[in-house]
Amino acid sequence: MLVYLLERGEIDGAIVAGMDPNNPCRSVGMLATTADDIKAAAMSKYCLTPSLEVLAEIRKREGRFAVAALPCQVQGLRKMQRVDPVLSEKIVCILGLFCNCNLERNGHLEALRACGVEPADVREFRFRGGPWPGGFHVVGKNGEQVALHRMRYSDLMNVMFRLYGATRCYLCLDALSEYADISCGDFLAGDYDDSFSELTGCTLVVERTARGRGILEQAAKDRALVTHHLPLDRMSKRITGMAKGKKNRCIVRLWRRHRKKQPLPDYHFSLPTPSSKAMRSELLYRVFILFRGYRMRTIILRLLFSPLGEWLARLNVKRKKMFCNYHGN
Repeated sequence: MLVYLLERGEIDGAIVAGMDPNNPCRSVGMLATTADDIKAAAMSKYCLTPSLEVLAEIRKREGRFAVAALPCQVQGLRKMQRVDPVLSEKIVCILGLFCNCNLERNGHLEALRACGVEPADVREFRFRGGPWPGGFHVVGKNGEQVALHRMRYSDLMNVMFRLYGATRCYLCLDALSEYADISCGDFLAGDYDDSFSELTGCTLVVERTARGRGILEQAAKDRALVTHHLPLDRMSKRITGMAKGKKNRCIVRLWRRHRKKQPLPDYHFSLPTPSSKAMRSELLYRVFILFRGYRMRTIILRLLFSPLGEWLARLNVKRKKMFCNYHGN
């Protein structure tokens, strides 16, 4: 999408998250001004990345720009646009990503070390390398390629989010970039048992604004995109469940902080009393705080990347298929 906008002359560049060429395990924000730059920054980066620092560079340049951002960053951008007319005029498209949580910057580094790989020996690191959906993938300085994960990537990240989730992520209501022009994330084709099951590797795209709708319609007309309409009532139960769960657990935390008179984000609505189901769900999350010490994290990571961890993950997949009814999409 960003390459399409650039080649059409709709934008002069885009703020994206890439990997630092001088430190291949470190993600950085960058202003991509060529198609190659944009393509090089493709794929998810599951660690805190201050990509909006690049806004300072945009202020100095003439032109129009797009931003690829997480929900929390989109919220900040929208607030900035309301008070900064120069920035508002220059940013013509906000592409928001789905986000359940993000990792502190040491999370993937400790995972590498738990697998016996020193970050200093890495020439290239990808959070989602290899065939879709991908996984932690390393190319060593000796040229050796190593795929580290032994389980479904989503199951691995669910544990990582609990061990290394950033504190601010736990106070975020938005999983689906609701304030972006266009929001997107993985299309979970495996949750369907009809023709949608054939769309493995595709992206689920949601139009959020009139501007976003116009971009998508023009891209489809120009055959830059191949689109398949997904009725609202066929939305993936895993995605909607993730979004609702994140929002409900966040409300519990906001409600608790409000009662204790602790600082909290102002989402401009009255906090409802959390449901008992939300309270239980948030409690299970809090239990993982007991395991966030360095020694316990290391033990859990070694288990995750071991054959036993792989077996436990397969068992968990069977449990989900039996009790979660994802194939009811």
